[in-house]
Amino acid sequence: MHNGNGGDKLNEQNNKIKQLVEEATEKGRELLNEGLEGAKELLEKKTAELKLKAAEYGLDETADTVRSYVKKNPWKSVGIAVAVGLFLGRLTASSDRD
Repeated sequence: MHNGNGGDKLNEQNNKIKQLVEEATEKGRELLNEGLEGAKELLEKKTAELKLKAAEYGLDETADTVRSYVKKNPWKSVGIAVAVGLFLGRLTASSDRD
């Protein structure tokens, strides 16, 4: 004698679990999107602040010049960045040993 109610209860529980997982997934997506929007807004705000500070110190023209140079000479720019990085790495490594 097999009671059919057990299978119905199992299906009902599976459906409830599925629904809970779907709701949790949707809520997670909403929270993630809110977090991304907040991060994007903060980045835009900080970028605007940095641009204002750069303009105050006259660095906006320098930044444009550097950006233009890097676009015209990408490999040379990478080489310069690597050289500066190695130099600073050696400089800080030797000061750490003292």
